Amino acid sequence: MELKGWLDDSGSLNMAASRIPPAASSIQGVNFFPIDKNNRTILVKEKSRFGGKLKPVSGGVDLGEDVVQAALRELKEETGVEISVKELQLKSLRLLGGWERANARPGNIGDCMYYLAVKINRAFSEEELIPDGVEIAEVVLMNVDGVVSSPQSLFFQGVQSMLRCWKDGFGTPATYNPATQRLSF
Repeated sequence: MELKGWLDDSGSLNMAASRIPPAASSIQGVNFFPIDKNNRTILVKEKSRFGGKLKPVSGGVDLGEDVVQAALRELKEETGVEISVKELQLKSLRLLGGWERANARPGNIGDCMYYLAVKINRAFSEEELIPDGVEIAEVVLMNVDGVVSSPQSLFFQGVQSMLRCWKDGFGTPATYNPATQRLSF
């Protein structure tokens, strides 16, 4: 959600006179670990950020979306993999972490960030992994155990600890109602 300006006394939007508190323009973001029936997850390497390290699919929550819809959209945009809500094992949905900045930066994605993991009712195939060609340099399908046991230097901060939580059964169980688009922890 992003607040762009205040209405003045006449009801007009006056951006020049607006003094928006920084926290009013925070944009929610999501990091997403979809885990297939073979216990593999999809990670990406971005072209210009994160030092070429593997990280989860991530991005901002667009106006009118909830966090789960944003995660599924970002997965399709960044990797070419399309998952419907019906393919999610909703009972497995877990919040692995998250944070919110007290000093939000106007227009910045990630001032309120969620890390979600969920099992998928099918296996991913290498053929469906297609980097977007703009932001993403590489899409990688890795076994969760392999991620947890690999050298930390391969991954962006937090990836291994988040998936270790998943593997060990930790994380906050979450419920998602597709009809109401409500995610609860």
